[in-house]
Amino acid sequence: QPRRLTEALGAPVPFADPAGRDRLFPTAAAIAEGGRTILVGPRQRIENILAITARLASGELDLGFADDPDEQRRRLLAEPGIGEWTADYVAMRVLGHPDILPVGDVAVRTGAKRLGLPDRPAALREWGRTVSPWRSYASLQLWRVSATKEQR
Repeated sequence: QPRRLTEALGAPVPFADPAGRDRLFPTAAAIAEGGRTILVGPRQRIENILAITARLASGELDLGFADDPDEQRRRLLAEPGIGEWTADYVAMRVLGHPDILPVGDVAVRTGAKRLGLPDRPAALREWGRTVSPWRSYASLQLWRVSATKEQR
């Protein structure tokens, strides 16, 4: 969906992008206003995304890189439709939090399994303690391993 959203609602890139991208990812306001015709999936999920983007656009919900991680997580988990994975992902991307391992993520578990690491959530969480305080970097590598074709 990111590509569809960007193509439909993103603003033109105001500079020459060496990668050839010509649009920016849309703002929360653009998604809140035009997302209903672009987003696909269960109706309730779409409604939750639209409600959250509207709250972000209005400033009613504010997320920033200087947020206290625990407070941000509490606020996000209080939002309808936002669960642990989303709160963890926001902490990684918005806060740059270095120590997040989303053990419920299927791709993280797939990457772990391919590397011979524990792939069940509880065991993977326990393994994650061995790479703390850098679990976010481990998550990125596990996603990368999951996305590559398996060697046979």
